[in-house]
Amino acid sequence: MLRGAIYVKLTRNKELSILLDLFSDISIVPFTSEDAKIASIIWAKLKAEGLSISDADIIILAVCIRNREKLLTLDRDFEMIKRVHENFDVEILQ
Repeated sequence: MLRGAIYVKLTRNKELSILLDLFSDISIVPFTSEDAKIASIIWAKLKAEGLSISDADIIILAVCIRNREKLLTLDRDFEMIKRVHENFDVEILQ
């Protein structure tokens, strides 16, 4: 999110200010070695199914799985994760 806002800042500053305010009020969940293991397993299962999503998305879902958190996203790529990991809770927003 921050990367995109900084890119957009080249033409608009409002989005960056909103995100920086948001980030000051939330705690950031770290990526751990356990997340790396989960991400590797998910990647291998997707590869075996002939499926692929970005490494960034796999890192996001691994953190969500380990922390038993629901992911809210606009990215439909996360729907395919249910095929290889039934405990992944995702809601695709419209």
